[in-house]
Amino acid sequence: GAHVGRWAVLAGFGVAVAGGIALGKRALPRISTALLVSASPVLAAVLFGLASERFLDLSWDGRAYHQEAVIQLREGWNPLREHDLPRPAPMGSYAANYPKGPYLVAAAVFDLTHRIESAKLAGLFLLVCAYAATLAALRLTALARGPAAHLIAALAAANPVALCQTASFMVDGQLASLLTCGIACGAVV
Repeated sequence: GAHVGRWAVLAGFGVAVAGGIALGKRALPRISTALLVSASPVLAAVLFGLASERFLDLSWDGRAYHQEAVIQLREGWNPLREHDLPRPAPMGSYAANYPKGPYLVAAAVFDLTHRIESAKLAGLFLLVCAYAATLAALRLTALARGPAAHLIAALAAANPVALCQTASFMVDGQLASLLTCGIACGAVV
């Protein structure tokens, strides 16, 4: 099978910028403002990737099987066809039982940058997403405004598991941030 490639990251960036411009034209009168707003997630991803490179994953779980799953996905492992990792790894069977979404993102980033540590950027990105989603929900539901809304959103995003795992390949923190986003979106609906 084909490996997870950089095309996924580049296509995602392209869709984010194009979609931001298309949707932003109505809300933002100038195309330059719409372009800036739509390009900011791309810039954030680049900055988070650079920041992630500065911190080695020193966790046992992160290095023993989460990172190994990312590497093997990049090299062609298809978890839909093969349950276990194709190349034996210590505790490799554990990787088969975790959500593959974070692994897929990390494998695509790793393929783009060729630096394994930069592939941890999703943890930081999802922390910011949890903060933004909570802030938006607080403002839209009028539960909090001003500095109080920012403080509540920061506290909601600052899940201890998510904070502790931003410098590792472990996925629990990313899932906690996604859960915070889901709760915030559910509060608006």
